[in-house]
Amino acid sequence: MKKNILVSLILISACFFNIYSQEKIIFDTDFDSDIDDVGALYMLHTFADRGDVEILATILSTTHFWSLFALDAVNTYWGRPDIPIGAPFIEGVNKGSVYAETIAKEFPNDLGASKSIEEATHLYRRILSSQEDGSVTLVSVGHLTNIAGLLESKADELSPLTGKELVQKKVKMWVAMLGEGMNWNMKWDRVASEIAINECP
Repeated sequence: MKKNILVSLILISACFFNIYSQEKIIFDTDFDSDIDDVGALYMLHTFADRGDVEILATILSTTHFWSLFALDAVNTYWGRPDIPIGAPFIEGVNKGSVYAETIAKEFPNDLGASKSIEEATHLYRRILSSQEDGSVTLVSVGHLTNIAGLLESKADELSPLTGKELVQKKVKMWVAMLGEGMNWNMKWDRVASEIAINECP
């Protein structure tokens, strides 16, 4: 009997630890010029299948039309069609894509039909304000347009905090694919890059 109780306690503890240690991720991507963004999202979904991460949102940092549908198609392919999708509602970076339209047309997605696109800053603020303090990891593998938009955002109906305060309170870590100098992900929106890197708490 004692052995059964001990085994049960170990299993319960293991389940609790797995839930407690699960990373909460907001994935910010350009998802247009190079195929590495698709690979990164596939890796993220693989980690989610293992229970290591929870994907809170996937946010596009460019304005390429087909990238939105391709992003939703990949999420749908992995069995997570309801992951929120955001994009900047501005004239932003658009480097074109050799793969986005093909993915969008050949794989199921329902963006624009039963699902809508949310403005990037609004989605960031909505997701972050609903999470526990210090619990979210931001992963940027694209331009820093949305990070700058979040940091410069003002208090609103979603949160009384400014963007910088919201990041300070809710974000555990920001992981960005950058490099030295103004590399690809930084150079196309230089103003946003400088804001994001200099102002992120």
